[in-house]
This record gives sequence, C-alpha cells and structure tokens, in this order.
Amino acid sequence: MPLLPYCGASGGRQAPDVPRPPEARRPTRLLGGEPVDRCDGRTTSFSQQRLWFLDQLRPGTADHLLPLALRLRGGLDAEALAAALGDVIDRHEVLRTRYAAADGEPVALV
Repeated sequence: MPLLPYCGASGGRQAPDVPRPPEARRPTRLLGGEPVDRCDGRTTSFSQQRLWFLDQLRPGTADHLLPLALRLRGGLDAEALAAALGDVIDRHEVLRTRYAAADGEPVALV
C-alpha cells in the first residue's frame, strides 16, 4: 500500500482503517492465574548480581546508587503522592525486593 497519498491528507488513515494480517484479528488470551509466592529466593539478573557485589565491597554505603533530587513548585498533595507511590510499589515487585546471600550467591527475596 503506497503511503504517499495519505501523507497530505488531513487525518491520514486511522488505525481501524489499516489492513491487519489474519493472525492479528484473533482474540488474544488474557493472562490469568494466581499470584506466585516468590519469597523462596529467586535467581538474580546480571545487573542485580553486579549491584549486590558492589554492596558487598562496601556494605551499608550508598556508593553504588545514583541519588536524585527534584524541586517541586506549587502545592503538593502529600496523601495523593503517597498513594501514587504505593500503587507503583504494589505493581512492581522489584521495588519490594531485597537481596540476601545463599551459599555466597545473591538471591532475590520479594
């Protein structure tokens, strides 16, 4: 399908107008199931292992972290901010994860 004729049009083509391959027309299966208990210790990614290793070199310091400060102007709804941050933390388990050593190797504990 040549695209040039649509470039000058006021709105071009909308997504429903664009032809889709047959496999894209099939309904998608929604993910379901029960939440998985992940407190038994999972293997860590290379990036997590690297941060764990750096923490082992100087325990209790924040040398391996990148601090960031923001200046907010105007009013701040502290309750709304706390609720929003809580929602993000609830949604992303990596933000609730701590790392421990098992046989000298890091494991992730959610």
